[in-house]
Formats: sequence, C-alpha cells, structure tokens
Amino acid sequence: MAKLYEEIEKVQKGNLSITEQGILNFLKDQIKMEEDVLSQFEKNYSENKSNEAITSFMTLVQRANVMFYYLVQPTVLSSFTSGKMEGLVQELIDALTFAVSEATMMIKSMSKGLGIDSLTVSLNSNPPSISVSMVFKSA
Repeated sequence: MAKLYEEIEKVQKGNLSITEQGILNFLKDQIKMEEDVLSQFEKNYSENKSNEAITSFMTLVQRANVMFYYLVQPTVLSSFTSGKMEGLVQELIDALTFAVSEATMMIKSMSKGLGIDSLTVSLNSNPPSISVSMVFKSA
C-alpha cells in the first residue's frame, strides 16, 4: 500500500482531467486510511488482542469493499483517460485483494484461539467485493 501511495504521489496532476484529479485525491485518502487499518490489524494480531484483531480485520474488508464499489462506478470508469490512472487502479485492486488475503490467513492461523469454528471468504467479480463469514463456537 505504501508503494502504491508513493506512485500516486508521483502522478503529474497537470496531465489529468479534473475528474481524474478528484478520483486520485479520493484514492490517496482511502489508501492512507487502509494503511492505518492494516497497521492496526497487524499490531492487534502481534499483541494477541483477539477482539481488536477481528474488528480491524472486518474494518479492513469493509474499507476494501468501499474502494472496490467506488472504482467500478460507471462515471468513475468512464473518466479514466490516462493509461497511468488505469494502471494505478489495477494495482490498487490487486493490493487490496492481497492485503485482505494476508489478513485472512493471519486470522485463520489464530482462529482456534479466537473461538472461530469456520471462516469463509468469497471474492465476487461483479461488482467486485469480498464477503466474509465467521462462525463462532458456542460458549
């Protein structure tokens, strides 16, 4: 995510349309928030704060879905006149999917300690979204 943020910072805004500049600013803000959530998740995971790790994980998925949903809006898609923007959007989608996948594996590795009986993750293509289902053992 940090690398992607740096790439977005390097984009020459003068070469972009007003709409693309707005999209770029939105994506920068969202990437920064996603980085913060991911850092919080990793911290909670490493400190074995189970409840907080699950909360951070769910927030991570929710934020990824917000960006997925935003990016596939027809008005957003049709505004990309720059190949650079299209490449950045694809990198963002890949980075979000990777981050959620990694976080899922981390949650899965501690699922028994969290009382999670099953964890199911689905990646939908149209519209792009990630669905998570967790079943907790009864007390």
